[in-house]
Amino acid sequence: MNSFVHCIWGIYSTKNKLWGRLSKVDTDIRLYTLNPYSPKTMVYCYGTDNEKRMQDLGFPTTLIDPRPYVYDMEKHQYRHKMEAWKQAADELSSMTFLDWDTIALQPVPLDYWNVMDSGDRIQCPIYQYHKKRVDRKNDYRKVSTASFLYLRGDDIMPEMISTWEQMGMPLKEEYALTKYIDDQDGGWGGVEGYRRHDPIYYTMTPLYPDKDRSKQVFGHYNHNVISRLIGNGTGVKERIDKLCKQITGG
Repeated sequence: MNSFVHCIWGIYSTKNKLWGRLSKVDTDIRLYTLNPYSPKTMVYCYGTDNEKRMQDLGFPTTLIDPRPYVYDMEKHQYRHKMEAWKQAADELSSMTFLDWDTIALQPVPLDYWNVMDSGDRIQCPIYQYHKKRVDRKNDYRKVSTASFLYLRGDDIMPEMISTWEQMGMPLKEEYALTKYIDDQDGGWGGVEGYRRHDPIYYTMTPLYPDKDRSKQVFGHYNHNVISRLIGNGTGVKERIDKLCKQITGG
């Protein structure tokens, strides 16, 4: 069995940006429910209230913990994601995790799982930041991102979590994801060496200019873009179709 996967945690708070994440995610979830291209997904939940909200919206859920958060919200918040990945990888033959602000731009191909399952066991895009993010001699601004993550196999996550712990438990789960992939590849092999991890159905940055954009199903968008796509709740499909054509050149 395979599945798309989401995760939700936290409480409603205005304490700071990290604590206020749940309110921002609500907007993303609304677009997910309005978008006709959104695939069916399993939501892994922290907190019984969060689980009930997801169930009320029609999502199938798995409760990881009855508490709304388990890890320090300001130091280790994104560790919550990694536990969801681990549980999903334990339960599924393969899974694709989507951040809530990763949206489907067109229907998911019928052969999606066959294509993904025939590729590398871990697939996620890389993003180039403006400042140094990872400990490498070069390309230290390029980071494996968790906005879209395909995993196959229950042995990956225990090792990645161990990597995270060895790194001193950084806030961003993406730093552990990046180092884990580098380690598995015997070190950073440059953009071309990373290509086998780059998912065919997702594009984040133009690091692969020869990539076939017509196959881009998913994209990652900021809060302003998502708010514009939602509008008043009508015409969402038309706005997403227009965005897709702009990206793919269709």
